[in-house]
Amino acid sequence: MNQGKNALLSALANQHCRSVVAYFRNASEDHASVDDVVTALARRDHADETRITIRLHHIALPKLNDVGLVDYDARTRTIRYYGHSQLEHAEESLIEYGSGILWRCE
Repeated sequence: MNQGKNALLSALANQHCRSVVAYFRNASEDHASVDDVVTALARRDHADETRITIRLHHIALPKLNDVGLVDYDARTRTIRYYGHSQLEHAEESLIEYGSGILWRCE
């Protein structure tokens, strides 16, 4: 497996990274403020917004930025989702094999 696939899988192994991807996969826009994403995730998971903000800022968003799934601007607190061809392929494979989709927000 090449370095890019390893980095992508490493990012997606993180629950908060998957949650951010799920947010955008189910959103009508490809960009959002960090606050909007945090509010949605906190509401969905009945979790503390401060903790989610810290985890997104220090872990999830930098990882997703590094693999090219998002462009995270910490200064303006904005996120733009780009998606990833390997992610799309993995999702199609999961659907094909009946495993369900890992990144749906319920």
